[in-house]
Amino acid sequence: MDTITLSIEDPAYPERLRQIHTPPKTLHIKGNLQALHEPQIAIVGCRQMTSYGAEQAYQFAKALTEIGIVVTSGLAIGIDTMAHRGALAHKGQTIAVLGTGLNKIYPSQNKKLAAEIMSEGGAVISEFPADMEAFPYNFPKRNRIISALSLGVLVIEAAEKSGSLITARLALEQNREVFVLPGPINSPQSRGCNRLIKTGATLIQSIPDLLVEIQDKLKSYTADYSQTIQNDRNKKIHLQSPKKHDNPIKKSEHMLLAFLSDMPTPVDVLSVKTDMSLQALNAELLNLELAGTVQLVAGGYILK
Repeated sequence: MDTITLSIEDPAYPERLRQIHTPPKTLHIKGNLQALHEPQIAIVGCRQMTSYGAEQAYQFAKALTEIGIVVTSGLAIGIDTMAHRGALAHKGQTIAVLGTGLNKIYPSQNKKLAAEIMSEGGAVISEFPADMEAFPYNFPKRNRIISALSLGVLVIEAAEKSGSLITARLALEQNREVFVLPGPINSPQSRGCNRLIKTGATLIQSIPDLLVEIQDKLKSYTADYSQTIQNDRNKKIHLQSPKKHDNPIKKSEHMLLAFLSDMPTPVDVLSVKTDMSLQALNAELLNLELAGTVQLVAGGYILK
């Protein structure tokens, strides 16, 4: 696959990355350039993950791609790998930011994963020359790209001295949201996460929790870009701002209103009641929200 190289002056250079204090002067991309311009959530965590962390990273990433959000991570062993795999489980888009050159995929056991990311419409990116080896000091440097591209960073398992905490700190410096999945108080892999929560990071226990926090930023993204959510390999639902649609609410969305009230209804409950797939349901709920008909709150959706 050919490499796309963007200078910081190039119009195709990601605007969110351009705005940080020390953006890369050059960015090298293999895969789908457009993925870098889509709304993203970064998922990061420790390499020595527990089974709990692995499952949560996989499921959160899968759920995010089901509603059209790109998952960004660092291709490292552990939580990063599970986040990428969770996104790919839905045939969703995910971005891997490398601390090496694009010709030196690290770790080497994730070369196949990198190829899958590109083949499914995601991207593998780096600021380093193509043949740059894996030098330890380059990995904290790449973390600023992971956080900068994203609306927010979700930390799932981090030890007290974890590279994920560097990503969280950079995210705060870049005015990005920091979300944390809590863990057992006696687990070394959760000490960094629990400390982040104590110091003010947002505790997240579900996708609706996360979406409540980013909904304003997500609306802004939707207004600027045509959002694409994959149903399967051959069918896509296109979401756009109501300003770009004469009639953004479809007949199936009218049907949804009968299942909503002033009490929050979770998305999975709506899916069962309406017999709609989560992909289609979330697409329609987002259009309804943009039209001012429903609102996402903790616990699900309500009528406005």
